[in-house]
Amino acid sequence: MNTCAVHLALTLLAFVVPAGSQQSGERRLAGRVSEVRLRSSVRDLVRLGNRMGGTPSGDASAQYVASTFQSYGLNVRITEGPPVPTFMHTRWTLKVVEPRSLRSIAAYEWPAGFSPALPLDTFEIKSMVGLLSGKAAEVNTMILMREMPDADLFERFAEQGTGCVLVADSVNAPSYEDSGLIHSLPGETEDTYLPVFSVSRRFARTVESALERGLVVRVVAGLLTSRGTGRPVTVEGILEGSTDTSIIVCAHGDADSGGPGADDNASGVAGVLELARVISSGIRGNILPPPRYGIRFIVWGAEIESTREYIRAHADSIDRIRLVLNFDEIGTGAERNCLYFEGNDRPINQPVLRIMQDIAEEYVGRPGFWSEATTNPSQGGTDSYVFEPASLRRLGVSDVEIPAITIFTAAWNMPKKIPQTPGWSTRAWKGNPDTVIVDYSRYYHSSRDLPALTTEREPFNMVWAVKAALISLIRIAWTSP
Repeated sequence: MNTCAVHLALTLLAFVVPAGSQQSGERRLAGRVSEVRLRSSVRDLVRLGNRMGGTPSGDASAQYVASTFQSYGLNVRITEGPPVPTFMHTRWTLKVVEPRSLRSIAAYEWPAGFSPALPLDTFEIKSMVGLLSGKAAEVNTMILMREMPDADLFERFAEQGTGCVLVADSVNAPSYEDSGLIHSLPGETEDTYLPVFSVSRRFARTVESALERGLVVRVVAGLLTSRGTGRPVTVEGILEGSTDTSIIVCAHGDADSGGPGADDNASGVAGVLELARVISSGIRGNILPPPRYGIRFIVWGAEIESTREYIRAHADSIDRIRLVLNFDEIGTGAERNCLYFEGNDRPINQPVLRIMQDIAEEYVGRPGFWSEATTNPSQGGTDSYVFEPASLRRLGVSDVEIPAITIFTAAWNMPKKIPQTPGWSTRAWKGNPDTVIVDYSRYYHSSRDLPALTTEREPFNMVWAVKAALISLIRIAWTSP
């Protein structure tokens, strides 16, 4: 046996033997996870725009991911999906000019998805009561609302001279006091709707107070935007294994809200890239042998829909996927510093989640690792659920079951208290063993889902998520039969 083969065999043995030796090898690899690279990837992606599938921003993001995979020595496959409606907001402004006392207030505005363009002009903010009185507006008017109007209301506003709508969401969540919850208009209709900006609740309250006192509030506003169609681009970095079975590690590449999307989901893409780097460099440096199962690192061009297209295109081989690990929102947490592994109420997921729970308990509280972790029941709303049996059947794939786990540190825009699946309490969880409190993002789908407020403030979340996935893969892709 040559020395390289001996080295590889000894390295593999380090991950097969139990307890201390196994953990030593895992910790050695986990120590290669780079917070600096994770943070840098998020910043790079956010600078490209919202990365929506089919847009120039999405194409630039796909090229960034493909180039990164290639630099790691992975085989890269690029797939274009079917055409979808697209929008691209290039430049916008919304500034109070009157009264002078409100000029410094920040709206934290963000245009709604598919919002029409708005020529730069001065507008007077009005309450809805005056506009619905039947009298036509005498000046450029902007209406402030606490929820998105329906199509009929948009039509009435347009008939009375309204130029734009501001929406400050009244949803009972702590997330939008100083940021705007980003809405979207239908992508297929262009003439029915007015331009829309999402604004913060604090901005809305201040303006409403001024209007109640009889003050005139004027703003300068404008939006340069374009619409069209495009094809979302999915990028796959392939690490071959010794069998024809593969594991998918994935994240959606778009900021699906149309906003900056640092946490949702540049953080997830950064996690996929960093995991690919650590594993591929470990193999090249003979720290790891090649895996038993191949690993497909995938960044979806558009959340959910690109995942469905992938399954349709690979229907004849999808049964050779052993596991899906999905990163979605691994960059922040509002109230806890916790790592979540989702899907413990699905029997197909439970063997993998037992491995991940063991890892969570073995490493919790150690330097460089998570301070809290738990598995949790399914919540839906992310790419891993496209691989569930019912979804596969709808996509024409029958009699296939694939464990599909989402790793995250925050979900949605408010905390959620849910019963823990019986039998899944863990020593790594600091709360009530019968309950899971799912942490949330203060900037979910908002204008302020920015690196400075999420991934730069709490970069350890991304590090923890990548380390947990890495150790899980070592125990599954290298040592599982």
